[in-house]
Amino acid sequence: MPSNPLSRASAAPLAPPPDGRRQSSPAKMRPARFMVSLLAVPLLGMAGGAYALDLQVNHEVRYYGNATANPNDGPVGGTYTYSASSGVNDPSGSVNNAVLVQDLPDNAIFQGIVAPAGVNCTGQPAVGQPIGSAIISCTFPTLSAGAPQVVDFNVILPAESTSNVASVSLTAAGNTDGNNSNHDNITRNVTTYERADLAVDITGPADGSTQQQGTVVNWTLQVSNTNSPYAYPLKAGEKAVVRFPLPAGTAWQGSPSSPGNAWTCVQSMDNSATPPVSVQTCEYTAPAGGLAKGANLPLLTVPVTVTADTGNTNALVSVAGQTSAGAPFIDAYPDNNNDASSIVFAPNSQLDMVLNKSVAPTTLDAAGAATQSVVYTLRATRNSGGMAPSGNIAITDTLPAGVTFTSVTSASAAAGWSCNGNISCTFTGAVNGDGSLPDLVFNADVDVGGVTVNPGTGTAVIANTATLSVQNEPVASTGNNTSTANLTVSNRPSLAINKAARAAATGDTGVGAIADGTEFYWRVGVTNNGAVDVLPTQTITVIDELDAKLEYVPSTDEAPWACTVSPAAWPGDYVARQTVTCTLDAGISRTSPNNVSNLNIRVRAHIPTGQQFATIANQASVSCPAGRNCVTPSALTNNATVSLSEKKADLSILKDAAITPDSVPALLPAGSTNASGSEVVYTLRFKNALPAGQNAVDFQTAQTVTVTDDVINLLNRNVSAVADPVTGAPRYVNNRFVIAEPDTTNFPPAIRPRCPRSRPWRQPDAPTPTKAAAARRASPARSATCRSVTRNT
Repeated sequence: MPSNPLSRASAAPLAPPPDGRRQSSPAKMRPARFMVSLLAVPLLGMAGGAYALDLQVNHEVRYYGNATANPNDGPVGGTYTYSASSGVNDPSGSVNNAVLVQDLPDNAIFQGIVAPAGVNCTGQPAVGQPIGSAIISCTFPTLSAGAPQVVDFNVILPAESTSNVASVSLTAAGNTDGNNSNHDNITRNVTTYERADLAVDITGPADGSTQQQGTVVNWTLQVSNTNSPYAYPLKAGEKAVVRFPLPAGTAWQGSPSSPGNAWTCVQSMDNSATPPVSVQTCEYTAPAGGLAKGANLPLLTVPVTVTADTGNTNALVSVAGQTSAGAPFIDAYPDNNNDASSIVFAPNSQLDMVLNKSVAPTTLDAAGAATQSVVYTLRATRNSGGMAPSGNIAITDTLPAGVTFTSVTSASAAAGWSCNGNISCTFTGAVNGDGSLPDLVFNADVDVGGVTVNPGTGTAVIANTATLSVQNEPVASTGNNTSTANLTVSNRPSLAINKAARAAATGDTGVGAIADGTEFYWRVGVTNNGAVDVLPTQTITVIDELDAKLEYVPSTDEAPWACTVSPAAWPGDYVARQTVTCTLDAGISRTSPNNVSNLNIRVRAHIPTGQQFATIANQASVSCPAGRNCVTPSALTNNATVSLSEKKADLSILKDAAITPDSVPALLPAGSTNASGSEVVYTLRFKNALPAGQNAVDFQTAQTVTVTDDVINLLNRNVSAVADPVTGAPRYVNNRFVIAEPDTTNFPPAIRPRCPRSRPWRQPDAPTPTKAAAARRASPARSATCRSVTRNT
């Protein structure tokens, strides 16, 4: 028997239709791909002149620009395709004149139907008109097992809504189908939101222009929110995110820039690309009031230096939207989210030098010493050309206010560099064999005490720019002879908090469900993820408002933290709470592993009178040290819960397996006589046992017991009629190498489990098959068995 195509993926482009499929309207549509995936199961065959077949329809919704099937949301004005894949879910058989009924959202604007040749659809409105009350019916002359047919219904969803519901049903006159769940009223919904229509254009340099090796090329990127019919404002807090990979044959020349630093950019490596590529990712956040449709965002300039001397390269840029919560979104017109431009390389036969400047450390603590030292490194290399640098060679570095030159390192001085305090440095040493110069490294002091940090960001940036001059370098090649190093003065630690219940002050043993009167520890971990230390002079405060069922117990395990509690005594009314306030004056480093300080708060649990079970949940918070500008200036919080039980259950499980040779010859593939193809019985025994020496009154009846046996390794997804390519083993009627079914006959009647039949077919979107059993009220010292029969080939 051939492999059932219902278990395969198929594509359904919008236009032009493939393989003889016809489109019911001439409207032009954007190309897209649509995937369907149905799992087949043999149910019923033909019965005389009447049908007894299992009809199945898989219903999916997609929208143009997003490859994900059945997304949670999409843009207003997007082109959506409700796709129905209809088939006979049996090994064989066919029906005539099966009818697919599609009910689309009332306000959707009809864009056309793509259907196989011979399929006739009626009831649809004209292209460009709302669906309204129209119900579309499509008739299949013949619908056969193993040959699913896909019909795509294309619409525009024109308004913001949480209810864009479409439903589909499949029927055939004269067919008796006992399984309505996979063909009757199969619904799909997608929520639509108003989105900006972001576009990006490369406005410079000119496309196809020639750029000489060593030239600095400024790629200028213009992002806009277009004035298209379904464009909406970029709301306050929403972002436009630009991605610009480094073009081949070039190198970054400094950081991207924009008026008022409206764009913030981060350089990173994209290791998923082949080969890996360096990428600038730049974000623009819409201000209060948002950005209207039809408006341009600030121009973004990305500078690179041409390193290649022949050939050409393409610059590629893309833009995407993000919500204020950081979730990406696709707009209604994704075709304008990308742009490309090319340049042609030309050789530089003379000399091109390039200067790069860096500083270490890159961040100084605003609360540290008033004067702190840094080291600047300037590296001059030959970028292109056949000549070596000669004549007068100098680097001029006009230091910014608050930065004072102290000395050139001995290594740089020995290599031929000499500097004055302004600073102006000359080179009289030997040029390296590759045309580069020895590094110029000098020390400087920074007047950190005189720097004013931005109260909003907690940082201040000190930019320091240097320029290289070489006598025999042509003026046209000096565009990359300037470089800037940014030094950040930060008053910004970043504190995070986590909380967990622990049985002891040390180790990671949890507490599980605990009994009344049990003492345990809340371990509160405070982590400094910032660029600066929390200094010993800066007090960190943690406040933990205990659950009303918890009593604070003083402990020396709190050290080095110091804690107080209010009220001093546990109220005991299960309403009022104790609040524990703990402070740390020892500081927290920014460097792992010393960037974490654990606070251990000891508590005693109490169950309210008359209750057997309770849950403990309370919140701890950490505040920013006084005088610091934390990343999140308000208190950071973390919740944790513990289950409290006056009684206990003791559940256990055992699993056995046994092979029964020749147990079911009727099901065995031809030629199978023994273990291969025989029945394998897995027996699961689980009980709520009373431990030796324990009193039964201290143990409880388990309220709900769930046993799960994951058999995904047995019920594999390799569904085919083809025999095993190595062993030649044939398959069962379900086109698999295994049949599994649970057997519950050994269960006592009072605790009959729910052991669902493990079938080789699942509804679309169903979870991975498992064998599961649940017993209501498994009493102490009772046992139950779920017998699963698994037949392997």
